[in-house]
Amino acid sequence: MSSFSVIASLPNKEQAEAVGKAMERFVPQPIGVGVCEIDEISGDWEVSGLFLKKPDPIKLHILEVYFSLKFLISNIPDHDWIDKVNRDLKPVIEPPYMISGSYYSSEIPNNKKAIIIEAAMAFGTGHHSTTIGCLRALSFLNKIGVFPKRVADVGCGTGILAIACSKTFGAKVIASDIDYIATQTARKNIKANGSALSVLALEAKGLNHYLINSSKNFDLVLANILAKPLKRMALEIKENVKIGGHIVLSGILVKQINSVEAIYFSLGFRRMKKIKIGEWACVVLKNFCRSKKKNKL
Repeated sequence: MSSFSVIASLPNKEQAEAVGKAMERFVPQPIGVGVCEIDEISGDWEVSGLFLKKPDPIKLHILEVYFSLKFLISNIPDHDWIDKVNRDLKPVIEPPYMISGSYYSSEIPNNKKAIIIEAAMAFGTGHHSTTIGCLRALSFLNKIGVFPKRVADVGCGTGILAIACSKTFGAKVIASDIDYIATQTARKNIKANGSALSVLALEAKGLNHYLINSSKNFDLVLANILAKPLKRMALEIKENVKIGGHIVLSGILVKQINSVEAIYFSLGFRRMKKIKIGEWACVVLKNFCRSKKKNKL
């Protein structure tokens, strides 16, 4: 039996989320729906769904007419495609971490911190430069003797960085993502990696959740998102990091790094490390002063 993928591009987040929610109510139901920004400059977003049975063409057409979009529908042959993806998806080796699907779990050396992540619709298998930059940032903090015990991972995706913090620092981690599928996938990965007692995954917009706000004073905040939301969330992130704490910002193009850092510098952060991988940059910043409530970004 074949499965079916359904993908469409939309001009903004609100429409993409509306289409995604509508698709979740289809009969037959999709096994997963994902919504993500695909172009920060144009602001375009993408919604995608995976169905084990052919999706209702009438409902798809209604969405096409209402939102002025066009779905790309693909028939995926039944040859255990998830297993095939996991076989083809080679492990990421970024000392001291090795990230792979369970297919390669027997090949993980004893000197590597193993993180098992299966291919899924949620964003993040560890292969993207933005994630690798964050892993290098965690390794850097570990090498200079920074051992955060309370961590927030904003935009956690599949939970890779939250799991890495648990394994590296023995930290208590709150991982959040705005996407329902990502949050559910992160929870499965957290459990599969033996981190369920130290990592809590929440569906939340940024740091806007009572469990996060009631914690505050994090030793470390990770935010692997994009430049625009990093700028928009600067004061929110500042207010959740204790004095002397650190933040890791990623998902930033090299050409955007100065404008992002300028905002955080104005709030009392200073750079400890900058990591460049191709066109992407990741920075480690330290919080040197208290939040100034009057700051307006």
